[in-house]
Amino acid sequence: MKPTSTLARDCEESKVPVEGRVDAGVLTRLATLGRETGTELLNDVIDLFVDNATSYHASFDEDVERLDRIHLAHLAHRLRGSAYNLGAARLAALCQTLEQEAETANIAELALHIAVLKREIDYVSSVLRRDWRSPGQRLQDDAVTSLSTSPRKDPTYGHSDS
Repeated sequence: MKPTSTLARDCEESKVPVEGRVDAGVLTRLATLGRETGTELLNDVIDLFVDNATSYHASFDEDVERLDRIHLAHLAHRLRGSAYNLGAARLAALCQTLEQEAETANIAELALHIAVLKREIDYVSSVLRRDWRSPGQRLQDDAVTSLSTSPRKDPTYGHSDS
């Protein structure tokens, strides 16, 4: 039986493309802007996203458990903005679908979508830390190099990013 909501179909059929999960052009522009202004803009934005990733996980779980659809949509909206700012198009698209469907989707569909969303948050966080964050500020070099998820072969989804 095929899922009836957009939320379930996006998860089941992987309608959100895997290509371009993190847009290098967006991150390069942030790095350039940081150099031009004498700041560590890219590092700061990455740190903020990674720091918030854990709280997003917990909040999504709590919202589903309480069936707080309004907060779930609000949280998806906030994360969508952060994802767009970092060039994480797939994450942003997943957030947009959740935001639109939070009020009408059933609990099983919400749980499935949030599981996919959380894996994408983890993937984006690992790519940002490992491939884009310059060592030396808040994150330690060993924390960056110890990440095992490669952007070229992502075991979470079984797809290649190259």
